[in-house]
Amino acid sequence: MPTLLQRTARIAEKHPVSAAALTVARLVRGDSFLVRTGWWTSALTHRAVDGKGQPVPWYTYAAIAFLEARVPSDAQVFEYGSGHSTLWWAARAARVVSVESDAAWQAEMQPRLPAHCEYHLQPLDDQGSYPRAIGRAGGPFDIIVNDGWQRVACARELLAALTPRGVVVWDNSDRARYAEGYALLAEHGFRRLDFHGVGPINTDAWCTSVFYREGNLLGI
Repeated sequence: MPTLLQRTARIAEKHPVSAAALTVARLVRGDSFLVRTGWWTSALTHRAVDGKGQPVPWYTYAAIAFLEARVPSDAQVFEYGSGHSTLWWAARAARVVSVESDAAWQAEMQPRLPAHCEYHLQPLDDQGSYPRAIGRAGGPFDIIVNDGWQRVACARELLAALTPRGVVVWDNSDRARYAEGYALLAEHGFRRLDFHGVGPINTDAWCTSVFYREGNLLGI
């Protein structure tokens, strides 16, 4: 049975009565960027997947492509926040530890994780338990993903848990409210590489950044 995208493309091609119909036909054809990356499917299902339906992080596509080509298989990864990114990292890294604040989301994700993933539920509180969860995770880690709650506080905690070759992946790094966290990393010698653009699900562009130092495992 034809997929929704295939049916849409056929209708637009059969009825090229306007520039809009022609544009739609181009957007949904198999070799278009939106189809190849899986954006259409992710937007329809509200799940971050690639063109083959496989999980991808909810980062910008430019950041995903960059990381895909550089993550070494022996990497130790810690995530603040979890989801399809956890599955993606698990397929590429030796160990993944994720801390999640949403119990319902943890219950949905937990059965899908392989044995080398550790998944910890840490509800948010006023005592800083969520940011400090990294100190109880058995680090240090080569890659730390700052994509959950209380990101500035997480930035303060993650520094002590990072290996000398480690990097920080910070999603939504175009948000001004995290400026204190960006400045903190800069004070500790980190440079910043920004990946602006579109990504799964969203219709608006945003930024995912990699913060790195000399001798990092990504070879930047």
